[in-house]
Amino acid sequence: MPLTAFQSHVFAAIAGARDASSYLAGGAALHLAASGERYSEDLDLFHASAVAANTAFSHDAATLRDAGYAVTVDLQYPGFVKARVTDGAETTEIDWAHESAWRFLPLVPIDGGGVMLHPIDLAINKLIALANRREPRDLVDVLYADAHILPFAALVWAVVEKNPGLNPSSYLEQFRRRTITPEDAAVLRFTGEYDVAAAAARYRAMGDEAEAFNRAHHAREPGALFQHRLTGAFFLPRTEAEWAVTHEHRGALGGVVPLLAVSPMTPANASPAAARPKNNTPRKRS
Repeated sequence: MPLTAFQSHVFAAIAGARDASSYLAGGAALHLAASGERYSEDLDLFHASAVAANTAFSHDAATLRDAGYAVTVDLQYPGFVKARVTDGAETTEIDWAHESAWRFLPLVPIDGGGVMLHPIDLAINKLIALANRREPRDLVDVLYADAHILPFAALVWAVVEKNPGLNPSSYLEQFRRRTITPEDAAVLRFTGEYDVAAAAARYRAMGDEAEAFNRAHHAREPGALFQHRLTGAFFLPRTEAEWAVTHEHRGALGGVVPLLAVSPMTPANASPAAARPKNNTPRKRS
């Protein structure tokens, strides 16, 4: 969840072709966990190069047609294809797109087959989207990320490394201009009841916390995730004791293996003690 049953069948048909050069991303991947709050209207498949995106489309389209689906291209150019997939009764869109391979963490497997961006990288991408466009789904997704993946303040601190030229204050200025209304929520498909007033209030509180964190630590260099050295959990350090055991994890092409191996679905905004460290050989950032 929250892929629809139809989207699940469509993705299952092409999941075997997903690998390090072609992987699931976007809102569908962000909400794929059991806690997912909204359905996405499309499936986003990211690729390491423009050639890989167009090649993957050709392969996937043939696979889907062999499985009995009709595939109609709506837009196509080097590095991007948007198409509609239908069985005659239901339809979903799929985007095959070239996206930078720079990320904080390696790709993670999907139960049932395929791979996707790490949830933290999905959340980081959503912050970039929220800053650059006015789509209600982006704000909903950022709220979801704060509650289930990593505190908003930690994401704001980290996002600047993926999108150089802006600092946390610049991002927060953009985020302050966003809100959500009942009209916005009406265009989205949620998995259950969605309290718009509570969401708007929580979004303002998230901004306040991120702004306070940024002011308190303006002398530090932003652009890193915070990882607990003892547990491996990604979190937001709030005390001097927590800072003392904090490792700054920065990104690279293909992502960087964490200092300690932690399940990618470990709720990173939980207490650091909630994560269980595993014995492995740390890989240092080059």
